[in-house]
Amino acid sequence: MSDDKRSKMLKLVEELNKYSYEYYVLDNPIISDNR
Repeated sequence: MSDDKRSKMLKLVEELNKYSYEYYVLDNPIISDNR
């Protein structure tokens, strides 16, 4: 895997982790899930 793809992937993973942390730990979703 190229470094570029790898860093992009890591960035996305970090973002997802942030969202799930806000959602589950703080119970304060950044992205609302009641569409």
